[in-house]
Amino acid sequence: GNSGQGVFLVTNNFDAHIGGPAVTDGNTIAHNGRHGVRINALSERNELQNNSIYSNDLLALDLDGDGISRGDPQDEDVGANTVQNFPLIATAIGHDDDLRVAGSLTTTPLTQFRIEVFVSLSADPSGFGEGRYPLGSFSVTTSAAGLAVFDRKIVLGSAQFSEMRTGVVTATATDPLGNTSEYSAARA
Repeated sequence: GNSGQGVFLVTNNFDAHIGGPAVTDGNTIAHNGRHGVRINALSERNELQNNSIYSNDLLALDLDGDGISRGDPQDEDVGANTVQNFPLIATAIGHDDDLRVAGSLTTTPLTQFRIEVFVSLSADPSGFGEGRYPLGSFSVTTSAAGLAVFDRKIVLGSAQFSEMRTGVVTATATDPLGNTSEYSAARA
């Protein structure tokens, strides 16, 4: 870590890829004095995938640098990564070697999104997420009203399972253009 941002995408930054589709493509972004990743306004299509982002002094991922970005119906606002709405996790229930996560995403209508799920030992002090261990991802498609409801099972590895027993689960949403949301509120 350092005393500033772990990764800082300045204004008018487009098409950055932080991490990638394979688990081995991810980065560890931790122990920074500010945000893990901060994406400034007017920067879009900046995709985060399979990263381990935790133990930063401010939010793990902050769009526009203004703290937690509250969602809006049909996600019609503008800003960093179009201020993509994050998912809402209703339940996260661990079983022997899997996690069942249920929730919803309200965003752009009739669009497919990737939901990426994470587990961390604890939430950010804000109650919102960090993402120490990427658990996996799945796709959802929103209705004409912009709603996608999900209830999925994710198989866990041994390190992930150990953390999940005492930790919290969070998620991000990424649209087809690569706009990744902030982390959701943490769910124990």
